[in-house]
Amino acid sequence: MTDIGNLMVEVRAANIIVSLSGSIYAVTYYKPSNFPQLLGKLFPVKDDPRAQ
Repeated sequence: MTDIGNLMVEVRAANIIVSLSGSIYAVTYYKPSNFPQLLGKLFPVKDDPRAQ
């Protein structure tokens, strides 16, 4: 896991998870083998009042 300011980046198997410390905000990225770029999945579905 890497801490970049308030962002945390973690690699789990074939997924890259980027989250904001102290909040529920996180997005998981993955790269399909037949696609040239990363795609996002598992987006937050509500606002977090604790986030700046």
